[in-house]
Amino acid sequence: MRTTRFLMTAFLALTAIRLFACSQANIHRLAKDPNATLDARIAAVEKLTDQALLADLAKNDLSDHVYLAAALKLNEHHQPVAQAAFAEIAKNAKNQDLREIAITRLTDQTWLLNVVKNTKHEHIRIAATEKLDEHHRAMAQTVRNEQIYTLAQANLVTSATSATSWHQRMAAAQQLDKQHHAIAQATFADIARNAAYSQHTFFDAKEKRTKTETNAPDWDLRHQAAEKLDEQHQPLAQATFAGVAKNAMYWVVRESAMKKLTDQTLILDIAKTDEHLQVRLAAMERLDPQSAATQAMFTDAAKNDKHPWIRLAAIEKLHPPHHTAAQAVFADVAKNETKFPNAQRKAIKKLTDPTILTAIAKNDKNKGTREAAEKRLAELTEETTQPK
Repeated sequence: MRTTRFLMTAFLALTAIRLFACSQANIHRLAKDPNATLDARIAAVEKLTDQALLADLAKNDLSDHVYLAAALKLNEHHQPVAQAAFAEIAKNAKNQDLREIAITRLTDQTWLLNVVKNTKHEHIRIAATEKLDEHHRAMAQTVRNEQIYTLAQANLVTSATSATSWHQRMAAAQQLDKQHHAIAQATFADIARNAAYSQHTFFDAKEKRTKTETNAPDWDLRHQAAEKLDEQHQPLAQATFAGVAKNAMYWVVRESAMKKLTDQTLILDIAKTDEHLQVRLAAMERLDPQSAATQAMFTDAAKNDKHPWIRLAAIEKLHPPHHTAAQAVFADVAKNETKFPNAQRKAIKKLTDPTILTAIAKNDKNKGTREAAEKRLAELTEETTQPK
């Protein structure tokens, strides 16, 4: 009799277990059914008590609502799964309410740090950061700084490659780090070749009027870009410097570009033809004094150039000061270039003919020039009276 009762009790218990398992499996299927309504699926999760089935939903379901509902019912044993689910929802759920529920349940420091690193939602990042301990908060700050830097570099890449303004592209490329060297160089190369004003208004000194040009080359910006080009791009840099040295409006820009040129033929042409004295003098300094072409240019300039400073510079590069040809140039400048008193005085300092110096000291209209001649005469007198 007792045996029969025991067997009956066991049978009923086993049946109940099987029915329960069957019921839980059916509920689980409903909860996972993508064709069921969201309300029905969440209701099924609420009835589900099997932790393994809940864990399956918390790990694998594609619905954020079902995903979170399952994670909220997981017990202590399945908290690693629950915490991973909360982190995923907090980071990526489209629904803000779900994100906020998930972040309030998230306590695992590693997962909280993961949220700080990876969420796109600033309010969730802040909430996660506030729940970090001191150690993980320091790690989060380091990560955040790196993210900000990476984002800034990404924005600079976009500006360097896509901005509509040449100047914006140049500014962005200059701030790119070594990791983006190739992008920066490509940007500099494009600017060096093509930078132009959409519309440029300027005063033409030769024509004495204001002019407006469309799509005129921006030689100043091209020069700046060429200066940033690496060894691989030096042929382009030299071509750019040549264009700038010949065409830039401002003489300081032309001079700067000329000083970077390596082609002696180009430098010689600039020494002969640039409209600004300073550019010509600087070009003369960069010429190879041993070159036959350079010597021919100096010879012609010493005799025929209209500007006294060019003649003085040329003769000094050809001969020592006491040479007859040099003295002839010094005498000509000292006597005749009254519009350029500084050039006169430089020539006077090199003269050795007392007759010419005496005439200048007596007759020149410029007091400073007369005094320079008198000083030079005194120096020559002192030189001749000193014992040998």
